[in-house]
Amino acid sequence: MIFINVKTIRKIINFFLDLIYLTPLKKPFLWLLSRLPFDYLYGHLWVNSPEYYLKSFQDDFSKKIKKAKLTYKNKHILEIGSGSSFGWGYIFILLGAKIYTASDKIRSANMSQRAINAELSLIKLIEKTYHQKILNKYVSFQNHKIKSLTDKLNFQVLDITTDQLNIKTKYDLIISNAVFEHLPKDKVNQAIKNMRTLLKPGGYMLHQIDLRDHFNLNKPFDFYHYSDKEWINLTNQGPFYTNRLRTSDYLSLFSQNGFKVIYRSQKMSQINIKSIENKLHPSFQKYSAKDLTTRGLTISLRRIK
Repeated sequence: MIFINVKTIRKIINFFLDLIYLTPLKKPFLWLLSRLPFDYLYGHLWVNSPEYYLKSFQDDFSKKIKKAKLTYKNKHILEIGSGSSFGWGYIFILLGAKIYTASDKIRSANMSQRAINAELSLIKLIEKTYHQKILNKYVSFQNHKIKSLTDKLNFQVLDITTDQLNIKTKYDLIISNAVFEHLPKDKVNQAIKNMRTLLKPGGYMLHQIDLRDHFNLNKPFDFYHYSDKEWINLTNQGPFYTNRLRTSDYLSLFSQNGFKVIYRSQKMSQINIKSIENKLHPSFQKYSAKDLTTRGLTISLRRIK
């Protein structure tokens, strides 16, 4: 079975984008790119390999859990923006989590055969790695649908940005991976309020946020050129849209909503700050050099109110 190698595809796409960025075609091309049916294409074509899921958990996420001094054992965990796969949920359950709830705004009733094959391969790899049974114990597949066979794994349709939540469950830990940056800028505050509502008093969150321009990762801060109005029109709030909030913005919003930072890690770009400052839209001139050159943020928080 052939999986799309995400890194290879990004290199190819970014190579052609780099060429386009040097021409007057850049802006109309990005406008058009944001209006293609990528949500549909992602569901049928863009499937991460099982090795990617496992490696990202073992080499990245689990280490950050430890650095933040958090635990998922005997915890009820909610993942925001998990897609149709249970993904890391299988590992959480095998390692002692009480319940894992995957959530997303939209979940297709039927999975493509490619997505099912990928999920089965992921399950097989996790079973081999952790020497425990998953298939037909925790999940099964029927008529292009994945079915949970246990209360330990479940899925919740959830738009975290809505101002009316119909969920009574309270969680010990809420996580997300590359989700926050895609939320509409004017709805991020509501999303944080909702997460606070869904957390038990004293509960924790761990979020990994990608702060780069998603059109071309070789030019991670190109989006500083545009006003909010231009950016929304250009991106159509599609899959390449990012809200362009900086670390200082997130810290302020989390604090306002009753969260205390427990652990914070920032990935910095080695880009020359002067190359950014010369092209800044006035709305970004308020930010520090560190804020402007931060490309990734991992943050752990505790609900204190």
